[in-house]
Amino acid sequence: MADAKSSLDKLSEKSEKQLFNSKHKTLALARQYGIEGSLTNVANTTVLARAKKRMALELSQKQHNLEQIMLATHSECGEDDAAREVDPDWMTAYLRLAETISSKNMQTLWGKILAQEITSPASYSVRALETLKQMTNREAIIFQKLCQLSSTFSGDPARKIITGYVRLPSSFQLFTPLHSQKLSLGKFRFPYSNLMLMADLGLIYQSELESGEMSPGQPLNINYHDLPISLVPNGKRLKLYYYKFTQVGNELSKLISNDALVEYVEELTLMLEREFQVTSSIKSKA
Repeated sequence: MADAKSSLDKLSEKSEKQLFNSKHKTLALARQYGIEGSLTNVANTTVLARAKKRMALELSQKQHNLEQIMLATHSECGEDDAAREVDPDWMTAYLRLAETISSKNMQTLWGKILAQEITSPASYSVRALETLKQMTNREAIIFQKLCQLSSTFSGDPARKIITGYVRLPSSFQLFTPLHSQKLSLGKFRFPYSNLMLMADLGLIYQSELESGEMSPGQPLNINYHDLPISLVPNGKRLKLYYYKFTQVGNELSKLISNDALVEYVEELTLMLEREFQVTSSIKSKA
């Protein structure tokens, strides 16, 4: 009797393991997507019948996805928001791209996009939608961090990530080495590989850029997540280094809401104070 109970326990344990092994998972996925015919040797149906079943499952899932996105859109819209006409070609492209979005978080983002387009058409290009569609959840998290590091300059809405500065030699010091300082974004859990990934997705430009030469005593006003920062060069021939968002990156950044990263601004301020008068309210806000 004890041997029989032991055998049953082993059989039960084996069955539990089988529920989680890769073969069982393969079968579960095949059934979920209606492509299990060859695995289960279904004799009473034709390949065509099984194909129709799979297509019905796929259409049903796409319909469900779009309905969830419309629900998210409706939640984003306010009764006092004035509506505009949405371009029908844009809407066709939007539906084609959105129908396979099944993640709840991503459905919320797509709902925000449509809600914005209803009140302010041409806010998001089809190219921006295509970029968002191909982004994985991990890439979306990295982009969120990228946005957290970004700021805008007065008079220029394009987002930038300031990484340092350079003082150019004067005309009679042509062979003098450049005096420059760079901030490592890796200190803020954003390694160079992430920058290249964002560039590959077309969200930022591949190369680090330089600003124009800044005028001594003339302030550059920077907006970092609604916190003002003012830079006043202490001398001539100073430029800033930065990575710049592309048009697509700027469009998609409107979907992201971030708090200021205090460590980044504090570290950046310490570096810039060597050549600039820096005024920032971020420390008092921290």
